[in-house]
Amino acid sequence: VEASAGRVFFWPKFSISIESKAAGTTGAESSGMTFAGEGAAGWVFDSGFSLGLNYMLEISNDAPMLAASSSYDYEYDNGRSALGISFGYNGANPGFFLLGTYYLSSTFTQEYIYTSTTLNTTVTTEFSGSGYGAQVGYKLSLNNAFITLGIEYRNFSYDESQVSSGTPSALSPEEQHSYVLPFVGVILLI
Repeated sequence: VEASAGRVFFWPKFSISIESKAAGTTGAESSGMTFAGEGAAGWVFDSGFSLGLNYMLEISNDAPMLAASSSYDYEYDNGRSALGISFGYNGANPGFFLLGTYYLSSTFTQEYIYTSTTLNTTVTTEFSGSGYGAQVGYKLSLNNAFITLGIEYRNFSYDESQVSSGTPSALSPEEQHSYVLPFVGVILLI
């Protein structure tokens, strides 16, 4: 019997999330949809612990919001990307997994589209920062691959922003984004 220290893994994951929200004092309502994709590659040790690099990309849209005054509507098209280091327990097959991710760098781009009877305008703001995430879920065995179902909590802090073609400026206080996404994925072992 040959001893092994572990195996290389590749883990593509996909998410779709739908949410509805109200816009405070304006009385406007919106619903948004987020599509997210994430890919991780790394090493899973025989003990079940794993270490890897991951890259994630999200695209979300808040559907057009009609203001209470009915004179204008607006929408947000958002995009987020991040590069991170993941670590945690990815043990028993099949079984539960618990992973944490530190996102070394993240960029959030927000495109604000405002439409009224007298004005149509688009303003783009790009935020830069870092963040962290925590994932929990279950994996089902399928030969040398595993189907994964789980949820991930993500939190990003953005400390710099740049509006359209302007110069970057520091944010004080930092802008915080926290949310939860369900996901499905496939772990491939080599």
